Amino acid sequence: MAGPEQQNIEYTQYMPGSRHTNDRGKHLGANRISDQIVAMSIEMQDPAAARAFYLDKLDFTPARSPVPSLEAGQIWLGLPGQSGQRVEIVQHAPGTAFQLFFSVSDLRRTAAQLKALQIAIQKNKSSLSIQDPDGNRLVFVKVKAA
Repeated sequence: MAGPEQQNIEYTQYMPGSRHTNDRGKHLGANRISDQIVAMSIEMQDPAAARAFYLDKLDFTPARSPVPSLEAGQIWLGLPGQSGQRVEIVQHAPGTAFQLFFSVSDLRRTAAQLKALQIAIQKNKSSLSIQDPDGNRLVFVKVKAA
């Protein structure tokens, strides 16, 4: 289907018993840092129009940021269903960083794992993040069970 800025939105459904469903999680190491994406950011030319599209056409719901300090002034939406996953809609601008949020059970342990891999981290009160050379950020947050 066409999205709010005429981009393609495609859906894939993995059926129970399919190869994809049966293969889920089998290639993750025991020392993985996270096993769940909880949120991601998407850039839009018109965030307000995108918000209306996702709320009205795709049944998303208003949501809160997985990192409380990122809440102010941002557009956060919850995906339909019970996953608890969220999308942040941000204004498209040159140099805007993409963000992908991962759930972790222990921020201290996550910091130790990243340091052991010699990955520079940025610490915040309720999250850790790493940044790639293009400015994109991977954010690790402790998410409370719903």
